[in-house]
Amino acid sequence: MPEIGTEPAAAQDDVPSALGPENAVLRQELQLARARIVELEAALGDAASATESLIATVSHELRTPLGTLSMGVEAITRRVRNCADEVPAEWLVQRLGRLHRAVGRIDQLLATFLSAAQLQAGRIVPAASDADLVEIVRQLVEQHADALAWAGCACTVVGAPCLEGRWDPVHVEQIVANLLGNAMKYAPGQPIEIAIEREGAEACIHVRDHGPGIEPGDRERLFERFVRLPSATRVTGFGLGLWIARHLAEVNGGGVSVDSCTGAGTTFTVRLPLQA
Repeated sequence: MPEIGTEPAAAQDDVPSALGPENAVLRQELQLARARIVELEAALGDAASATESLIATVSHELRTPLGTLSMGVEAITRRVRNCADEVPAEWLVQRLGRLHRAVGRIDQLLATFLSAAQLQAGRIVPAASDADLVEIVRQLVEQHADALAWAGCACTVVGAPCLEGRWDPVHVEQIVANLLGNAMKYAPGQPIEIAIEREGAEACIHVRDHGPGIEPGDRERLFERFVRLPSATRVTGFGLGLWIARHLAEVNGGGVSVDSCTGAGTTFTVRLPLQA
């Protein structure tokens, strides 16, 4: 007769076999949980590194236009205070032009951050309206005339007299502005050609530069956040422009692709559906 508080030997022998499959499942789940923790720790480290890099880049990018504003205002104030009636109009216009460009740069940086934040949060919804794609692009090029002249890039727009459809004009402007800015940064002193055409049920905008081109292995990486090519060490920016352009195009039912030949320039193509 077994002692009080103990179980028959046969019953005890059954316990390991009964818990064996359950233990195996628990061990597997524990291994998966540990692997997931490792992945999350790595992702957290990458996010922290990206945040630090972004903060450093933002500080660097804002320092230049803010410095220009500060010194420009100081110079104008000093000149006007010392000889208000003898300030040459040409001198004043030149300095005000520099301040205007600095303000425009800051505005562009803030717009980039806002768009990136909204896209990341999934808060961007297109406000489609009837619009002429050719007119949108031509007006945008006119608005960037000073920046194009500063970069030494002659920009031409070719295509049909008009191409009407339903798009979000603000999104289209930002897409093309980002591609235009990219061409000015990576191919300064070279012409930029924008061609607008209809291809089937899509409207296409081709933005071509005559810069150094892009290596095949780097082409898709261009559309990732915070990515800048190793060869572009002297080019400023956050590495967000192309990421924003592609996502805005996708939000509007289209996309952005790149075609490049090393040493012979790069063409970015925006595709937007003609029917929203």
